[in-house]
Amino acid sequence: MGNSLIDFEAAFHELDGLLGLHHQTLHIIVCGGYLIQRMGFRGTIDVDAFYTASEEITLLIERVGLLLNINTGKTIWLNNAVSTMSDWPDPQYCEPLFAYENLTVEQVTMEYLLGMKLSSIRDVDAKDAGKIVEMARLDDPLALYQQCRAMGLKLSFVAVLEAFTFAYGDEWRAQYWNEHDQEILSLLNVNW
Repeated sequence: MGNSLIDFEAAFHELDGLLGLHHQTLHIIVCGGYLIQRMGFRGTIDVDAFYTASEEITLLIERVGLLLNINTGKTIWLNNAVSTMSDWPDPQYCEPLFAYENLTVEQVTMEYLLGMKLSSIRDVDAKDAGKIVEMARLDDPLALYQQCRAMGLKLSFVAVLEAFTFAYGDEWRAQYWNEHDQEILSLLNVNW
């Protein structure tokens, strides 16, 4: 692949055609690195998506990957592993992205994506979260934490603070702690 980004939109278009030939339809909700790539932060080798797989759908997805040479090792370009690791997002946290004849592609909202990144324990996700925080010019970790919890996402406030630190630096974090220490300690249930 080198440094070039994979054209997943071409893959979606190809998949739509194959679905039509096989009298199939598919609805997917994309998330993860693909949306990070669309934001221009970094590339990815696959598209994480929520969808209901069948043997035929999986074979069609693999075939598109072979045709476009975008499958990597054991990883096919479109995978639903996230469906087994996370709860499906509520429809209110999804928005249309592409509508083809046989393939409908939705994306999780930026807020939900941020919450998913904050729920992860991978360093790359923490850095992605920091970039989203900075891009969206968010300035209230407590509000973000409460918003993510209201969306049903399981995350720690420490992860939220880490993302804000990636976005704005250690000095910002120190100042935030000084201004909000009682709220943070209350949230963390720390008894002194």
